[in-house]
Amino acid sequence: ALEKGTVTLVGCGPGDPELLTLKAARAIAAADVVVVDRLVPAAIVALARPDARVIDAGKEPDGPSTPQGEINRILIREALLGHSVARLKSGDGFIFGRAAEELAAVRAAGIETGVIPGITAAHACAASIGLPVTLRRSVRQFSVLTGATADGEVALDWQALARPGQAFAVYMGVRTASEIRAKLLAAGADPALP
Repeated sequence: ALEKGTVTLVGCGPGDPELLTLKAARAIAAADVVVVDRLVPAAIVALARPDARVIDAGKEPDGPSTPQGEINRILIREALLGHSVARLKSGDGFIFGRAAEELAAVRAAGIETGVIPGITAAHACAASIGLPVTLRRSVRQFSVLTGATADGEVALDWQALARPGQAFAVYMGVRTASEIRAKLLAAGADPALP
């Protein structure tokens, strides 16, 4: 019988290869099989060994997508063939990613797993423009929220988000930006806030 391989979920950060952790870069370079999300840039995939097999498992909004169940099957199949698998996720797979689902599926198949966190876009974007996400005396709470919904309505605690001293980042909010703005204003957010 083949010895089981492993699956490591690798957070690849916001796209800049220089923002990968050393652990992430090592995991990518060591993998036999690299399973890649759509938003992971080629410069990061290029860190894989020349003989590593790269499998595209991207999801395109309103476009071609690899269903989540199929991604789970790929990870399990490759590990059961004895391969070391690196599953590359943009940002941090545990922040509005499906890493938790993948981790559960792989563990349920009895495969050894690992997780390497990535720098999430909220922190990287804020840092790139010198914007702290907290300030000791005035901003004591930072939230990460999603503007994407399965049922069509963005249901968040608008009153809490509109209070002074709150900072937040909205992921996947392009389609619902005007709705988010309207709900924040209706909840009392200062219209002068950028």
